Amino acid sequence: MASFQYNFSNRIVKDLSFQFDTDYPEQNPVLRLTKTDENGNALPWSTGRILYSRTIPFGPAVDFKTTVKFTVKRNVSNSSPIADGLAFFIVPEGHTFPEGTSPPPGGNFGLFDPSGKSSNVFAVAFDTLLGTPNSVSFGIDIQVRKPVAKRDVPYSFVGKELTLVVSYDGATRAISASITDGSVPFPNAAVHDVHYWEFNSTAP
Repeated sequence: MASFQYNFSNRIVKDLSFQFDTDYPEQNPVLRLTKTDENGNALPWSTGRILYSRTIPFGPAVDFKTTVKFTVKRNVSNSSPIADGLAFFIVPEGHTFPEGTSPPPGGNFGLFDPSGKSSNVFAVAFDTLLGTPNSVSFGIDIQVRKPVAKRDVPYSFVGKELTLVVSYDGATRAISASITDGSVPFPNAAVHDVHYWEFNSTAP
């Protein structure tokens, strides 16, 4: 049996690969995925991506559970959040992202081909673009950005620290995901900051 465990919390950063606009500001130790100006407002057309730099053992019957705490904050002068939201994703080793070697100009979480072509991507996304004027889309995306399962969560979630939990049962092949602001959980079977990430997997 092979097992894997990883934990990022505030000032302890290891084995992470920062791509494009991702930053780790010393004055505010979070994983920041969006460029900001001197006032802390997000700049448009900004994309950040963080990869775990080592291969995680997966198999046909792997079980895993991951927890991510994050915040998507809108600009003070803007009533809507910048960019598309934030996604936790899994890709195969050696995966090529659609932009090649050039930074994507925002959109599609920096993960999916903008033409809609199928990609080897599994993602759970907090999507501020596909929601309604009063809500945000929370969904599971497999190979393309269109969710295979989704829920609308209150727009009031924007700006709060949220907790995302994703789990997969290899025996039943069931995926579950939930997101909560600490008061109301929403299950589903702008400035983008990651405060905490934990990942655990077990493969027979």
